[in-house]
Amino acid sequence: EVKSCISPLPSMELSISPTSGPSTGGTKVVLTLTNEDSWNEGTTFQVVFCTPLRRIPVVAQFKRRTKSSASCECTSPMWGKRELTKIRLMVNKAEVGSCHFLFYHQPSVVAAKPDFVKASAANTITMLVLHLEQLNYEDAEISDAEKEIWRKMQLRVRLKTEEEETLETVKGQMFGEQLLADVGSLSVTGQVHFELSLNDADFDREYLNWKEEHSLLKTAANKKEAVKERLKDLRKKMGLASVTFWENPLLVNVEPDFLFFHMEPTVRVHCTGYPLFDTGDVVVNLSECDTKTGTVINNHTIKASAERGKEIVSFQIPNCELVNDVDLEVRVSLDGGKTMSPPCFKKIQVRGKPVVSSFSPLLASCEGGWSFTVRGENFHPRQGCSAWIRFQGRGYDRRVQILPSDLSSSEMKCVTPRLMELESYGNCRLKVKASFDDGMSWMDCGEEDFTSHPPLLPLRAKPRVISAQGGMKVKIEGENFFSSPLLMGRIVKLRVQDDGDAPGDQSQSFDFRLKYFSVQKCFHGEVPRLRFVGPAYLLVTLNGQDWVSVPEVLTVTDKEAPSEEGKAVERYEEMEKKRLVRMQERAQSLLQSSAPPRIARADLVKKEKTLIGGVGISVGKDAGGRMTVRKISRNSPAEGKLRVGDVIDHVRDVERKKEEEGEFALAFSSKNLKTEDVETLLRGPVGSWVIISLSSGRSWRLQRVEEEKGSILRVAKEEADA
Repeated sequence: EVKSCISPLPSMELSISPTSGPSTGGTKVVLTLTNEDSWNEGTTFQVVFCTPLRRIPVVAQFKRRTKSSASCECTSPMWGKRELTKIRLMVNKAEVGSCHFLFYHQPSVVAAKPDFVKASAANTITMLVLHLEQLNYEDAEISDAEKEIWRKMQLRVRLKTEEEETLETVKGQMFGEQLLADVGSLSVTGQVHFELSLNDADFDREYLNWKEEHSLLKTAANKKEAVKERLKDLRKKMGLASVTFWENPLLVNVEPDFLFFHMEPTVRVHCTGYPLFDTGDVVVNLSECDTKTGTVINNHTIKASAERGKEIVSFQIPNCELVNDVDLEVRVSLDGGKTMSPPCFKKIQVRGKPVVSSFSPLLASCEGGWSFTVRGENFHPRQGCSAWIRFQGRGYDRRVQILPSDLSSSEMKCVTPRLMELESYGNCRLKVKASFDDGMSWMDCGEEDFTSHPPLLPLRAKPRVISAQGGMKVKIEGENFFSSPLLMGRIVKLRVQDDGDAPGDQSQSFDFRLKYFSVQKCFHGEVPRLRFVGPAYLLVTLNGQDWVSVPEVLTVTDKEAPSEEGKAVERYEEMEKKRLVRMQERAQSLLQSSAPPRIARADLVKKEKTLIGGVGISVGKDAGGRMTVRKISRNSPAEGKLRVGDVIDHVRDVERKKEEEGEFALAFSSKNLKTEDVETLLRGPVGSWVIISLSSGRSWRLQRVEEEKGSILRVAKEEADA
């Protein structure tokens, strides 16, 4: 009777969400019972996961209650294998319902392709997945209830960044033994990995586990070989299971931006915007643009490499066999040229290499202001830079910037700078250099020097009346005169309306040669035949283009005017000849006083009972004028010590006693001696010593021995005498 009074709770309809979970456990399971309103927070719940051979109870907690149902929540246990189980719900130790729950192997991505994809485009990612074969349930020998659960499953793929930011979740599609995921355009770039789920709740943590282990081992103090190998293995796994999303960068600068024809330098393009990745398909597109119209003439696609940390793309300029000046427009692509970045705002200028042929004038006054021209070809300044001319020498350096209007492809012009600091030094020779990149590099303007001289000051001319018939001698006196190959005089007709700004009527001008006499420090010249009479100016130039006027005005007459300057010129020329003879005699005496001392030949010194010997070598000068060893005789003191080709720097003749006492004879340098003099030093009394110093730094002390008949020294001596 008592048992009949206790009736079991009525079985109600029990639903579960989700219906499946990974065999590793940890799935949040919600059990909902309909038509139940008696559950509350004080109700005790127990959920039992069981099979005919296994039973695991877990504690459940009250979740919520509505008008039509109530629910509780539990966590699935670790089951360890793929299996369909039955869940029994116990409320206050009484079973109220049951349902099925499927444990499956959690799929995870081990490899993904392609390695690099463009972020702004739609892409299909192909993945190699572990435990993907369990989704082929149709042909498997399983129950209908398990098949029903598999049919309701949907494979989801979640994309996450290295910072564990979720980008999007897409549906995965099986394609044979692989998994495909269609990914739309993304707003971020960088490395992206994938997490898989079959129940929309539990995503795999394989990649995250690798990452945590890698971080732990990397910070560990133990750096044994096994740890290093494990780190390497983890990096490889993480690289295979992820895909890098990239976007073409923005190009902000290019170095160098100026090149010459037929050069093949390495160019570096600086990027900004999106991060840079070396996808293996990095290429650079170079467009040859006309310098005037900007139209594209030709295109070149070149393999390049990317440096992510520095955000630099490097490539080698090919030898394009360019013959005309062009500007190269640079674009970068990370996918082999399929999509290109916007062009860099700075173009690469390709020009012919500048060549300087000459400059004029070769000399000018240090007061400056004279026209100066450098001539050549391929004069092109770099973009954003100016051309410069540099006058350098004697502790002095002055640079002059070239205006764009004064620069052409073959000439650049400027005005000589004021160099009055050099006036006290007289004529100063300066090197002239040119630069087309704001002074970053300089090139010499020929082998000749520019001469800066003190201002030319002609004071008076004699005679002041000259004949238009020509042939008269004119003498010009003044200061700061010197000789020049371009020394010229010019007579210009004076115009009545001259206001002093112009020296005269240039259409009525006549040039003639002048000669400088250093003794009298004056100019002399013969006036040519003139075609006018009246007042005239007399001009003088040292460089053929800068003229200086004599203050006095000359008078040109049609009558023959006597001149005594002719006889004076003859005297000046005779004095000049005598001065040159004295200079030559003085130079010859200086050369003789500075010549090396003549060494008496040992084989010509007659000594009684003195046997002359040598060390067994033959010497001679090479093409560079250095004294070298030509031959070495056998069984001689030099054999085994000297070698053919050794360069001899010094030779010392030393006696044995003096050497032991530390006294040495004078060392003769072979640079100042003839071949026969060196051979004389090498020979001497048999038994005496000679020290030979080589250019390599080594020195050998050799004892002279008696020369055999027909030795190389005697043969060399005989050949020299012949």
